Amino acid sequence: MKRKLRHRVLSTCTFLWAFFIWSNSLKSASESGEASGGFTALINRILELLSMESVSEHFVRKAAHFSEFAVLGLLLAMSFLPLDLRFKGIFAVAASLSVACVDELLQLLSEGRSCELLDVIIDISGAVLGILAVFWVFWSKKQWIGLQDDY
Repeated sequence: MKRKLRHRVLSTCTFLWAFFIWSNSLKSASESGEASGGFTALINRILELLSMESVSEHFVRKAAHFSEFAVLGLLLAMSFLPLDLRFKGIFAVAASLSVACVDELLQLLSEGRSCELLDVIIDISGAVLGILAVFWVFWSKKQWIGLQDDY
């Protein structure tokens, strides 16, 4: 029962996160640019305080794609873990690719936005990192528990 509830909660969080990603894609170019510009200014103020070089808005936008999809990958992998599926990682990557494609296609509906293959590649890269992180943690946990049994 506890396992089913955890799966339902993770699945719900995954769907909500996908909708969050898609809602960002439905913003017009000016709305998206305003949000990115404000966030870039904040990051650059922090970097300035740390005596580091500033970053471009383009970098921040691409990092946002990567980060959003890294979280999606984490959520998808954690959602698929309790299921009795043989290739959980492949399903998680396929689901991430689907969300990324819908994300880019939605941008075609937004004023001044475009669909970019590079963004899909960045999205999938972030998702794969998130998926691998979850599987590595769970694999490490299994290894640690296995080592504990030897002592």
